[in-house]
Amino acid sequence: AADQALGLLLSCLAGLLGAARNLVEAALLGDASLPPSALLLAESALSSAVCVPLTPLMLLNPRNSAALDTLTAVFVDQSWAPCTFALYLICAYGKDAGKFWLIKHSSLLRQKLLALTFPFGTWLFGISVYYGGGWRLLPPQGVEVEVPSSLVQLLGFVIILLSNVAYIQLKAPTAAPAFCPRLVKEVLRLARLCAAPSPAPKEVLVASRLESASG
Repeated sequence: AADQALGLLLSCLAGLLGAARNLVEAALLGDASLPPSALLLAESALSSAVCVPLTPLMLLNPRNSAALDTLTAVFVDQSWAPCTFALYLICAYGKDAGKFWLIKHSSLLRQKLLALTFPFGTWLFGISVYYGGGWRLLPPQGVEVEVPSSLVQLLGFVIILLSNVAYIQLKAPTAAPAFCPRLVKEVLRLARLCAAPSPAPKEVLVASRLESASG
């Protein structure tokens, strides 16, 4: 129970720190003279500097010995592990670079909405790896489609995607894209009607015109 409470506390603290970090990043990128690549370089250097004192502490912790042994065995026995790790580093760099570019040229909220779709891509990639041959490996690699949990995941991703489309359409007065379902189009139309200012009554318009003419 104590470990669960500590884990919950650390998760909440990490969420708060992450939110504060996002706000600081948005404030820094609001300066026109700061390119996104400079902020990415500064955060990378800071992360590397923090890892220097933390790495020995993690290695000396007896609780991490089993995990380190497993990681070492994977890198030694599995030839694909180094290539996968290199691909992960490239994708992580591209993710952060794209994040800063989107915050710089769009908004922090737009970036967070787009980040909600990342698990969908990860899920599809895992399914592709599994059915592309990962099921033959020991242990199996990738994600297997399971019913009903996979259907629930798919429904959740569809809801997130439609929510992003609705937000973007409400923020920008453009026509809904062709792939947007008819139901979402109707909801957007009703939302715009509700958000539009109501026209003044006819009597008020006539009185204002008479007043302006007499003046």
